[in-house]
Amino acid sequence: MANTLYADLIDEVLPHLAADPSDPVTELAIKRSVIEFCKDSWVWRFIPDVQDLSSGVNEYDLDPPAGADVSAIIDVQLDNVPLKPRTVAWLNEHIPGWKTVPAAVKYYTQVDTAQIILAPLPDYNQSAAISMSAAL
Repeated sequence: MANTLYADLIDEVLPHLAADPSDPVTELAIKRSVIEFCKDSWVWRFIPDVQDLSSGVNEYDLDPPAGADVSAIIDVQLDNVPLKPRTVAWLNEHIPGWKTVPAAVKYYTQVDTAQIILAPLPDYNQSAAISMSAAL
């Protein structure tokens, strides 16, 4: 079922519809339903490649597979230690200078679905340090 085309599902869906919409309309409705299901259920999980930690760099790209968007970050780990999710407002209130003052990283946040932001600003370099999982 993972490689099923939306168009292949039209014959499965049409008998359950009161009206008989065109195939493109039905296909679009199926696509939207699949996207909503994946977004809300977190059934499609993704583990991005492990990334290097760079001192003074707090933004790291998520790079989902082609045709997918990140729905939610499930977890982020630094050196196999889980980081706590926090909002930007919480970080601004509790960790003044978190964007500019280097320190030990304990938290992560997001302002969009393309990247995570570590907090405070990392104060060291390490290869293969950042691992995470996401729902697509």
